[in-house]
Amino acid sequence: MEEKPLLGIFDSGVGGFSVLKEVQKVTSVDTIYFGDCANAPYGNKQESEIVGYIKNILSILKKNGVTHFVSACNRMSVFTTEKLLDEMNNRKDRYIDMVDAMHEIAFKDDVHVLIIGTKATIASEVYQNILQEKGVIFSTFSPVHLAGNIESGDIQAVSNDIVDVLMYADQTKATHILYACTHYPLVDSLFKEETKIKGFSFQYIDPAVYVAYQVKKWNLKGNKQIIYKTSKETDSFKKYKGLAS
Repeated sequence: MEEKPLLGIFDSGVGGFSVLKEVQKVTSVDTIYFGDCANAPYGNKQESEIVGYIKNILSILKKNGVTHFVSACNRMSVFTTEKLLDEMNNRKDRYIDMVDAMHEIAFKDDVHVLIIGTKATIASEVYQNILQEKGVIFSTFSPVHLAGNIESGDIQAVSNDIVDVLMYADQTKATHILYACTHYPLVDSLFKEETKIKGFSFQYIDPAVYVAYQVKKWNLKGNKQIIYKTSKETDSFKKYKGLAS
């Protein structure tokens, strides 16, 4: 009997909804979205804790019939190794994370990319290493509270964080801003609105777009149904679930 494909997209909270949005544009496969809101944010947690969360989420998704997996959390991507996937009996060719997607991006010679992410993601240097391999000039900036403010829905604080990012991007003469946190594209319209107000002309790079390219290659078919699961039903989860439905 032919296996029925089921996609599982998971994140530490609501950030993965930005990935779900892009993936839904390119596939009709049925999807389970899991947000681990009870343990969010992951940014300052220890590796052993995060590995434990990953294992738990993979177990939950597999019990629900998931056949293909997308890790929509940059912090998880740093600690997801082939050894861990082997231990969980997950096929590597059916697993995509945010860092994998970066290899799909091509850059022109005259760009300067500002990588924005949590302190933990910036400290891991995963994005810096990939850009260095591609010969791209880059800078880094960590808007410390931005992901948490998006998670909590504090729009005024989010706006203040965005202004800080844009001012730093201008100082470093960046041409592109790379979202190294899946929460950030959720407020992409605010980034672009503030960019216009300030008279800047940055281009934005969302790795979720390239994750979607990779999912498309799986050629999975279904009825485009989405099931939402979370370890804690927060107001933000309800909000983004409603927007995605």
